[in-house]
Amino acid sequence: MPRQGSGGAEETDFDGVQYFVPLLNVAVPQGNSSQASNGSPINDESIGSLQQWLHVARPVKGWNSVVTPDAVRHFAQGIGDDNPMWWDEAYARTGPPGRHTAPPTFLYSCSNGSGGPDNSSRMHPAESWLPGSQSVWLSDRWEFFRPTYVGESVFAAEELVDVSERESSRYGRMVTVVDRTMYRGADGDIIAQCDKTMLRRRRIPSPPSDIPVRTLEAEDVAAITNHYLSEAVDTRRGRTPRTIRDVSVGDRLPVLLKGPLTITNIVGWMLGWGSPMASTNRMLSNYLHSRPGAAITHPAGLWPDTIEATHWDRDLAAVAGFSQPYDFGAQRISWAAHLLTDWCGDSGFVRELDARLRRPNVLGDVTSFTGVITDVDSSSMIVTCEVTATNQRDEITLTATAKIQLPSGSDA
Repeated sequence: MPRQGSGGAEETDFDGVQYFVPLLNVAVPQGNSSQASNGSPINDESIGSLQQWLHVARPVKGWNSVVTPDAVRHFAQGIGDDNPMWWDEAYARTGPPGRHTAPPTFLYSCSNGSGGPDNSSRMHPAESWLPGSQSVWLSDRWEFFRPTYVGESVFAAEELVDVSERESSRYGRMVTVVDRTMYRGADGDIIAQCDKTMLRRRRIPSPPSDIPVRTLEAEDVAAITNHYLSEAVDTRRGRTPRTIRDVSVGDRLPVLLKGPLTITNIVGWMLGWGSPMASTNRMLSNYLHSRPGAAITHPAGLWPDTIEATHWDRDLAAVAGFSQPYDFGAQRISWAAHLLTDWCGDSGFVRELDARLRRPNVLGDVTSFTGVITDVDSSSMIVTCEVTATNQRDEITLTATAKIQLPSGSDA
């Protein structure tokens, strides 16, 4: 979700879909001339500066640059995925594809790393050219061309591929930014690409949200525990091939649970995903000095922290417009991928995952991931699945369209 600012939360409409977003306010650096006389950070000058980045490749550093067995296990643990394909090299080698592989969205960790002492990690162009605007993370569209193999190096580069204007009666000029991350192997072959769509708009104060903390009764805990005890058996196809002949339009995927969301859950995700903002002491101070847009002041003691701390610090979450910490968008998308890899089994391959982030999960939330098959193409061996994530308040937090390649049945 948005990773900057202070002050509230609201529903916003984009192409007919409702998104619930925190509203964060970050001071515009002094001396920045991108804000026009009307006070909006989105104007001809700032948009023109942003467009100069179109189709310019920007190499990015990863939290993981080599797909090691440990890195894969850390990521799988961070999303709660105990599939032996990620954990057991011997198991993985004895089945398709005959090599130890990583979960599809492990690649998030290959473009989300620290720049090191020279602070050379990436900065999204919209953050440098549209300072003071609000960022709304709308969607990620993944295309996977082959598995990510344990032992290989991954090289990532970002490229701004689209900057589009739109007008809003409430916000005035807005900009939709599509940033493409390309992931390649050592020989230059493309492993996957991800198109991230962000909406940039001027900030308008909004009253803070008041999402109640969920109180779990003993029977709630028992129900969740019992579901988890049998979930892998019920949802994970594993070695048994799911062929194209086994699938029909209207088939429903078994429910995959995530949560209750806790600080431990969020920290576990961070340990696998990584973050350029997870520095400390001198390195953190220098990072924030060079990137004032990444800083937020803690209301309790006025010390500086990073804008990512809103995800695990209750006081800073309140500054972000929430009564409590909340999850990461990439975390939720990775949960959706977990649903798909469990369902398709070792012989299946997730080809596409187009995920729309609708609203965040907050502490205590339990999310149910469901899916339904909407198309079966026997010629390409591709099935289409619509995925929905719903919390205990019956609020939709994510929707996604996935394409999964399955074996024919004769070659399974």
